[in-house]
Amino acid sequence: MRSFVEKKGILFDLDGTLVDSKPGIFGAIRYTFRELQLPQLSEEEMDRFIGPSIGSSFRSICGFSDEQTQKAITLFRTYYREKGLFECEVYPGMTDLLRELKTENRKVALSTKKPEVFAKKILENKGLLPYFDAVSGADYADQSEHKGYIIRKAADLLGLPVGDCVLLGDTRFDCIGASMVGMDCIGVLYGYGTWQELCDNGAAALAENMRELSALLCGGLIQ
Repeated sequence: MRSFVEKKGILFDLDGTLVDSKPGIFGAIRYTFRELQLPQLSEEEMDRFIGPSIGSSFRSICGFSDEQTQKAITLFRTYYREKGLFECEVYPGMTDLLRELKTENRKVALSTKKPEVFAKKILENKGLLPYFDAVSGADYADQSEHKGYIIRKAADLLGLPVGDCVLLGDTRFDCIGASMVGMDCIGVLYGYGTWQELCDNGAAALAENMRELSALLCGGLIQ
């Protein structure tokens, strides 16, 4: 198994990697479609919202015009800000892994397409913010799919070259973004992506669970 214990910087995606945020995201989508008086999406369709920005999802998945997209974003964020933000759970064993990384004096950053202000509130609410040296997220205007610039910004905030960092992510958007800046990506299989999409988009390694992720990053110290 390939080891990443030499990497000085560890970057975490948020949704599907650090926390299971599907309940809050799905709740916000359902609220949006109720307010727009449109038929609800299937779970399979809502799954596709996880990863890219919410604006690009409304356009590509729902075929919304720019005007419809802006209205949908406003409704989505109204629910998400007030309720959905905290409808998530930290994956079991994640806090132990973060604690071990800090014990080893590794630098840790969050790299997410979620608006940065939301991401910080989630970390604070779940008691994880003290483990992070930097948070790199999107701004409210970001409606792009790729996250390469967010990943690079996270490495810059840590003060490290991208080659000294590794990204942990669960979808092709993480693999593609890491590849754009020349960074390795470990694909986590407990999240929302699939083995196939992670392999097809260049994941440097795969982790089925927290034990395997620990083995890749810390030599297997977390059980």
